[in-house]
Amino acid sequence: MGCGKLALGGLLLSKLSYLQIIKGQGYLEQSESNSSKIIWIKANRGKIYDRNNIILADSRIDYKAYIDKNLINKAKKQLYAVLKEFYTVVKLDLANLDIIVKKLKKTPISQPLIAMDKMSWEQVETFEFNAFKCPEIYIDREFNRLYPRPSCSTFLGYVGEPSESDKKNRANISVITEGKNGIEQKFNEQLSGTPGYKQVEINVRGIIQRVVHQNNEIPGKNLQLTIDANLQDKVTKILEGQSAAAVVMDPDSGQILAMASTPSFDGNNMVGGIAPADWNSLINNPRLPLTNKVVSLTYPPGSVFKPIVALAALESGISKDERFFCRGYYELGNRKFACWFKAGHGSVDMHKGILQSCNCYFYQLSLKVGIEAIYKYATMLGLGAKPFTELPNVQSGIMPDKNWKYERYKQKWTSSDTLNSSIGQGYIMTSPLQLCLMFARILSGTDIIPSMIFDDVNSKNRPKLNIDKSNLEIVQRAITGVINEYGGLGIRHKIPGLIFGGKTGTAQVISKRFYAEDLSSSTTPWELRNHGLFNGFIDFGHRRVCCSVVIEHIGSGAATIPFAKEILLAADGRSSGAV
Repeated sequence: MGCGKLALGGLLLSKLSYLQIIKGQGYLEQSESNSSKIIWIKANRGKIYDRNNIILADSRIDYKAYIDKNLINKAKKQLYAVLKEFYTVVKLDLANLDIIVKKLKKTPISQPLIAMDKMSWEQVETFEFNAFKCPEIYIDREFNRLYPRPSCSTFLGYVGEPSESDKKNRANISVITEGKNGIEQKFNEQLSGTPGYKQVEINVRGIIQRVVHQNNEIPGKNLQLTIDANLQDKVTKILEGQSAAAVVMDPDSGQILAMASTPSFDGNNMVGGIAPADWNSLINNPRLPLTNKVVSLTYPPGSVFKPIVALAALESGISKDERFFCRGYYELGNRKFACWFKAGHGSVDMHKGILQSCNCYFYQLSLKVGIEAIYKYATMLGLGAKPFTELPNVQSGIMPDKNWKYERYKQKWTSSDTLNSSIGQGYIMTSPLQLCLMFARILSGTDIIPSMIFDDVNSKNRPKLNIDKSNLEIVQRAITGVINEYGGLGIRHKIPGLIFGGKTGTAQVISKRFYAEDLSSSTTPWELRNHGLFNGFIDFGHRRVCCSVVIEHIGSGAATIPFAKEILLAADGRSSGAV
């Protein structure tokens, strides 16, 4: 079998892989004299590797059957006869032949007539031994994209045909594919390479007589990502069944180790075109499988935002020991702003305020700090701006201040706006990647930049944040206490022997219709339930990692902790079995 493939492969190559005429004058009349044509040669697209040299995007050999335009016109009867003979040879069903003929008749003159896409090796063998029956058909082999790790499809993107405008302007368009979304789109020029071509002389039967000139193709360049493919698989598995986003980062370098968005899609299904019904099921899915939620969607951060308010207060000279009273709500004028704990937390200082996520503490603290200081440190920590440019469709989110509101709505900023902002609601919108970056900067104290492109010097020697180290340590201790101290909301998720810390967040999707309404309840319709968020980190001793997890409509931030915990443990090859 192997020798047969080798021999037939040689035969295919000896025929110089007939491809379509691009620069012809349309349909040429047959003549007895020889003529020339251009055979375009597709460049092999560059490979994409993970940090451990595991292939994330590769190329595979596909075989296609083409109809030679020099030997046939588009008359329906002739096309029908040629295809019928070919289909009979390779044992294909003739039921849809009329539909295929109509489609081929609409093919632009600059594009090839494809009799069959993605032929199996057995079909290629069968055809080659019966090629004399179908002189108008030839087989060509080409490199097409292969994605061995479908869990990476959301950030890798996929490849497809160029846009209609490009098709009109490029002679070699039939051998060009371009990246659609993700890394494939952003680094398309680097990955694509340059097509080659052969100018050949052919006789009236379309048989190549000689090669007049040849210009070899140039393969695309390879790309290595910071992603850990094995971790990516695990994170995707952990989030299975959820409408969610998660990103895992090294807080000391900014390298992104995993980026998952669920539900997702398989990029292999896009190669060569996807069936209309399958495409419609993707674009009409309300859980947005084609969208990378980590960078392209934004959410209210909820209480994940509170450490920023704490840092702004400390940097403004407010003591961590200053206390505010919580009785379950805070009154501003004739309006009540609720705390999540309706019985009230009593007297609260900063450490307790973060451990128990007391809304009333942060309401009162924010009025003393002011929105401008909160804005200053929020933007310093990465909110309100695109966190990086290594993917398309990266959102900036919204970090509002007085100027922003006036420019947007022609309205003045109010104390109510400050209160809503203090608990990560109101106008604030953030992407999961921004939240992870914010957390990483708090942990490292440096102005790190997130990256998916592997570079050993990435984020090394980044400048320190203009935040007092002792103030960062106060917030770091409180974040760690959320999981490790009695009174912390995440105490039941403590991991003996490891430092696991984090901050929960619950983001309302809709406003409450009345004060006591519970939008976290399982009896509330799924699409109306709160989003759950969790920013967390684990220090394994030899390394530490942080993550941001958003699970849509799960009800609360607390419900998100088990998922984040399992994700962080997976980064070091461990598991708690909690999810």
